[in-house]
Amino acid sequence: MSFLQSESRWFESNIEYLKIDFLKILLYNIYTIKKGKNIMKFLWIDDERPVASWFNNGNAAIARTYDDAIDIFLDINDGSDIYISFDHDLGTGKTGYDFAKWLVEHQCVGYFHVHSMNPVGAANIRQLLSHYGWKEIKNGYLGYLGL
Repeated sequence: MSFLQSESRWFESNIEYLKIDFLKILLYNIYTIKKGKNIMKFLWIDDERPVASWFNNGNAAIARTYDDAIDIFLDINDGSDIYISFDHDLGTGKTGYDFAKWLVEHQCVGYFHVHSMNPVGAANIRQLLSHYGWKEIKNGYLGYLGL
C-alpha cells in the first residue's frame, strides 16, 4: 500500500471529524471580534421589543422603523460583516421584508436571523435573503462562541 493510499483511507475514515473541526474553525473566524477591529456589526430591527440578550449580549444598533433601519445600516456599514435580526411588522407602512428588499437592491450581503412572530412575513424574509447570498443563523444565538 502506498503512502497516498494509506493517507486516503485515513482521510475517508475521519472525514466526519474533519468536517466538524472545519465548521468550528469557520464559525469562530466569522464571529470573532479581533483586538482593535470589529469584524461584525449588529443591527436589531423591531418596532416594540428590546434587543434580546442572546443577540450580541444585547449590544446592537436598534432600528424601530424601515427608515431607521436604512439610516443605521448606512451609518454602521463600514465594510465589516453585518448580522441583522429582523422583525417583519414594524408598525408603519414599511416592513422588515421591505428593508430586506432594500438590502438586496443595494447588493448587500451578510448574516441574518428572523425573530418575527409573523410566520408568513418571516418566511418571506428568509426566502429572499437566502436566495441572494445572505447566511441565516438559524438559532440566532452567538453566546456559545463567547461573544
